Amino acid sequence: MNDEKQWYSVTELSEKLDMPDATIRRYIRQHGHQLQLRKRHKSYLLAAESLEVLIQIREAYAAGKGVDDVEDVLAASGAPTIITVTDTKGNGERVTVDLLEALFTLQKTVNEQSEMIRALGHIVHGQNQAAAAISQAPEEQRAERVTEHLTRRRIDRGLEREALELWAVKPESERFRKIGLFRREEDISARDRFVRDYVDQNYEKKLLQEFGIDS
Repeated sequence: MNDEKQWYSVTELSEKLDMPDATIRRYIRQHGHQLQLRKRHKSYLLAAESLEVLIQIREAYAAGKGVDDVEDVLAASGAPTIITVTDTKGNGERVTVDLLEALFTLQKTVNEQSEMIRALGHIVHGQNQAAAAISQAPEEQRAERVTEHLTRRRIDRGLEREALELWAVKPESERFRKIGLFRREEDISARDRFVRDYVDQNYEKKLLQEFGIDS
């Protein structure tokens, strides 16, 4: 990498944080907009600045929080919202940047261009062009992000339903645990682990099928 950031692969993060690869990929899938990521081919790289956020996510789930609750925790901690853009160096990679930083840079660029336009005497014409360019790009980005987010959530929910159906036909000895001498109840922790493992194992295949990509 030519930039100044330090980047880690999923495998490197797994070793560094003692966290399974599948769990890290799930965190990226569910909370990628809170992490500084770089897409290289079919793999993700995570910036060193996002390691703390990744640890926050792990601790929140360990405390029994759900996906939306984890989002609330990250928002309360001031974790930056991240957007995905194409690398301007022409290598076709997808990178992530801090939304506030990107907006600040964009505003600075627009201001500089406006000064140049006023100096050339084309104030009205230049401002109309800048406004059109600025309003169109975010609209396309929002549509793309919403579509991708809905697709991922649909896949998650579908795999969770499949996992629960498979769980329901497992032997009772695997699904239930004894409470005292005579009572038995469903082992919720075992069920949730089964569902998470099933989703992690099948998510990538489902995602590739959804977008028509050969695995």
